[in-house]
Amino acid sequence: MEIKLRSRYEGGVFDDGLSELYDGTTSLIGFCRVIAISIHMLANEEVIHRATALKGAKLYRRAAKKGSFVDEIIIVLDNPVVANIGYSVAAAAVYDFIKYSLNKAMGKNVAPETPYVKRMCKRIEPTVDRFEDSLRGPLIDMHRPIRNNSDVYINIERPKGPIVRMDLETLAYLSKDRRESLVLEPCNVTKFNILTGYGKIYLDREERVVSFNTNSNIDQDEKFKITKSMDDAFNDKGGKILIDGVAILDEVGRVKSVTINSVT
Repeated sequence: MEIKLRSRYEGGVFDDGLSELYDGTTSLIGFCRVIAISIHMLANEEVIHRATALKGAKLYRRAAKKGSFVDEIIIVLDNPVVANIGYSVAAAAVYDFIKYSLNKAMGKNVAPETPYVKRMCKRIEPTVDRFEDSLRGPLIDMHRPIRNNSDVYINIERPKGPIVRMDLETLAYLSKDRRESLVLEPCNVTKFNILTGYGKIYLDREERVVSFNTNSNIDQDEKFKITKSMDDAFNDKGGKILIDGVAILDEVGRVKSVTINSVT
C-alpha cells in the first residue's frame, strides 16, 4: 500500500523558487527522520532514534515539481503491517498518527481521531515520552529554514490538505527550554517502567502530573523507592518521595519533564 505525504515550504525565499541549500537540506533530512520514526512506531510500537532502523515500511522521495518547494514522500507499508491495521483504514491511521504525534511533540493539544490510533496510543503510553524525545531532534532540524527566516512556515500535508503546521510558535516550543535544578523536591510516582526508566510523577509544586526519566546512575535501591512510591500511591498509602534532579521548563516556566538523579 502506498501512502502520500508532502512537506510544503512557503514564505521568504521559497516564494521566489529558491531554498538556502544547507537549511533546506537539513530540513528535508529532518522530515525523513520524523516520518521514519513515526511510521516505525505505528508499525511496530517500538521507539527508534535512527531513520535507518525503520522496519515494516519503505520510504521513497518523488521528484520535486518545477516551480514549487514541495517534497513528496511515498510510504509503502509492508503487507503484514497493512493486515494488522486493516487495509481499508491503514492510510487514515498513518495520517492520524502523524498528525497526533508530531503536533503533540510540538506542544499542541491534538487528540487521535481514528479507532486504531486511539487504541494504539493507550498501548504505547508507557513509551510515549521516549517517543516524543526521539522526534525532538528531527523536528528541530525541520524548523531550520524558519529559524533563519521568520516569514517561512512549513506544512506537512496529506492529499486532502495540511495536517501539521510548523512556524515560529512551534520552533519556540522546541527550542526555548530552560533547565532548573531540583533539590529534595517532593513528589509521588504515578507510573514507572523499570526497563526504560521513564514514567510520570505528581510534582507537588506544579500540582499536576509530569513526565520523568531516570539518570543512568540511579541504583537499584533508588529504583525500588520509585517503584514503592508508585505502589503506595496506588494503595492509598501515601508514597511521597524526595528527588534531586533537573527540570526542563517551557517558555512560560512550567515544568515539561524531569530527569531524576537521586531519590530520598
